[in-house]
Amino acid sequence: MAELEAEFEKSRSDIATYLREFADKLDSNGTQHTNASSRTQGANETTSMTDSTDDTSVHQSDANNQEKVTILVGNDSATVNPPETLSFSVAVDSDSSLMDSGAEESVTFTLRWASDDVQEDDELSVH
Repeated sequence: MAELEAEFEKSRSDIATYLREFADKLDSNGTQHTNASSRTQGANETTSMTDSTDDTSVHQSDANNQEKVTILVGNDSATVNPPETLSFSVAVDSDSSLMDSGAEESVTFTLRWASDDVQEDDELSVH
């Protein structure tokens, strides 16, 4: 059962700011992080964010001013290239069953866009 569900049309920058603020709240140290390296400053620059507890990482590249994000999980990867404006939804759910002794809560962030909105390119790269 959803306790909260909302969907907005937002810019990539606005969504990134919201997700950074959420991540700052999750930080166990309570410190505010500014990640200047996550902002691409030149063509073909690549930045990486890696989770130290498992084999998951996110790579971001700017080739021909088209921001792409590659998500790596183990040996698998997926690259996405969202447009400047996309649909952003947030859902907060609570699931409690009368049969189970505990309840679960979840927060889901979803980014959606029409693949027709993204310009294809002939780029060949290795990440």
